[in-house]
Amino acid sequence: DKNAYLDFSKMPKAYGNMGCNGMMFQANVIGAGKIDFGHIAVSMMLCEDMKLEDAFLRKQSVWNYRFDGNDLILEQKGISIRLRRE
Repeated sequence: DKNAYLDFSKMPKAYGNMGCNGMMFQANVIGAGKIDFGHIAVSMMLCEDMKLEDAFLRKQSVWNYRFDGNDLILEQKGISIRLRRE
């Protein structure tokens, strides 16, 4: 029921939404399987369920990434976020 997405089509500029707030940021691949999310600018709406957004924002910086079919898996320090490619 979340409408979360990340748009990397214009890297290093990237955009997204984790189901509540819009965000824009820099995204740079820094090595095999690693992506660095720079400073993230986020709209300031308070929503009922912000668990996914909070997990992503608390752990900004370098994430490990991999693909599983059409899914992008982001992992960092016990957090795993799976996003489906459309």
